[in-house]
Amino acid sequence: MSEATIRARLYAIVNAVSGTKNVYDYRRWAATYDQVIAIFGTSTDKFLGFDIEAGPATAELNDFPATGGTLRTWAFKVRMYYGHDDDAETEKNAAALIEDVLEAIDSDGTLHDGTTFYYAARAQLDAFDMRFVGGALCHYGEIRVAVTEYIT
Repeated sequence: MSEATIRARLYAIVNAVSGTKNVYDYRRWAATYDQVIAIFGTSTDKFLGFDIEAGPATAELNDFPATGGTLRTWAFKVRMYYGHDDDAETEKNAAALIEDVLEAIDSDGTLHDGTTFYYAARAQLDAFDMRFVGGALCHYGEIRVAVTEYIT
């Protein structure tokens, strides 16, 4: 198992949630509105997307007798960018979608089976607010998922 395996599992989970679009398994950046639409656009005036980023990793020596090895915990971030439309009440839709992603991560059997991955903590919603991304106002959600791998 590796960082890439964890990232691929998170991508598969997020991409399988109904309503997610434009899911990327790496961090995306946009400096202009045109770039936001090019990356996350579903039309010229709406956008929706997710990206996944590996964060800091901590490691500790495994004290299990005769096995040795290292436990490394990766702190992944799953970010949502959901174009704001006040008339369409998009805040409600964005909240429902980010909740669906949280539930999908927490209920994934592969992520939490204790064999494929040593341990996966429950997903935490660290941010859900309005932000400007590339000059575009959006609902921004940030989920943190800590996953521990066993390295021999």
